[in-house]
Amino acid sequence: MSYYGTVVQQGFFTSTGVQVNLNLVTDVDWIMTRNYTTIGAGIVASTGLEFFWQRGMANNDAIITWYNGIGGGALAMDTRAHIGAAAGGFTLLDTSNAGQLGPVVAFTAISNANPPVVASVAHGLVTGQVVRIQNAVAAEQISGRDFTITRVDADHFSLTYMSALAVASTGGTYQVVQQPAALFYPANFDFSVTKISLAQNAVVTLSVNPLLATPTLPVLTVGQKVRMRIPSIFGMPEMDMSKGNLFGEIGATIVAIGQVDADGLTNTISLDIDSRAFTPFAWPTAAAFLAAGSAMTFAQAVPFGENTAYALAPNIPSVATYPNGVNILADATYNTAFRGISLLPGQIAPAGVNGNVIYWVAGKSANL
Repeated sequence: MSYYGTVVQQGFFTSTGVQVNLNLVTDVDWIMTRNYTTIGAGIVASTGLEFFWQRGMANNDAIITWYNGIGGGALAMDTRAHIGAAAGGFTLLDTSNAGQLGPVVAFTAISNANPPVVASVAHGLVTGQVVRIQNAVAAEQISGRDFTITRVDADHFSLTYMSALAVASTGGTYQVVQQPAALFYPANFDFSVTKISLAQNAVVTLSVNPLLATPTLPVLTVGQKVRMRIPSIFGMPEMDMSKGNLFGEIGATIVAIGQVDADGLTNTISLDIDSRAFTPFAWPTAAAFLAAGSAMTFAQAVPFGENTAYALAPNIPSVATYPNGVNILADATYNTAFRGISLLPGQIAPAGVNGNVIYWVAGKSANL
């Protein structure tokens, strides 16, 4: 058969019943998938066979060849929209846009509960998204920080991993952080610290989820190094590694991820540092934050250097030419961003259902 231009890449996979993100060598103008399993199974009602998308069509769209439910399964060609919610399509991906901010949205309050609850009418957010709080009246100490959120209801969401504020906020703004994944391995962005325990292996709670994934590599892993930056205004000066001392040079090693903190949260990293005799860590009040002025910086855990243990570990998916997933001599600058396309799963969707064998071709063509 003929295709709609030059084929630039092809492949196949066995579906596990979840969304599949194809990492393509270049941007594409069209893609076609065929479900080898359903094509060879005979007439089965409400089953997709072939799926096609080309540039100009909407995200999550496709032209679908399928057996519909008429008369036990008549062969038909439809759009995803015409079939309805039972069908799935394709969506272009470009993870190099990670970290972009959405529109500015107002909130009317942040409570001093644990965790703080933000009031924002019809916010439309879902649990797991990340927001950046801005201009928080009476809670300036959290302005400019990113937080993973939990949806409470249509008009409220909580800053899931933040401790209680000393004083409630009476208003401000926030923006959704789009695709908050790392573009480089190890992660080249800072994690704000919300709590640090007094323990044999200090448990550090982070404002955003440390298990966020890049397309191929985890952001934080056991064995990785982090440098703790703890300004004096947060207490626990013994943990600060930003002073150019030996402790700061060698950093701390992550020995566990997901240990339960004092509030029952598992958004944590545990370090090879005994903090039992340290000064307690605590977020400053807004007044202390404002008094510090331009000298104010935030408590952060900053990944750095090579994760030798991860680079040498077996059974890690291959990336480029490095069999264990990481070039051990240059992993601090390994760029994990990619362009590709996502395939939704389902009986009438391009990624199929568990066990389906899917063949695909994608390419470029002249646009008129």
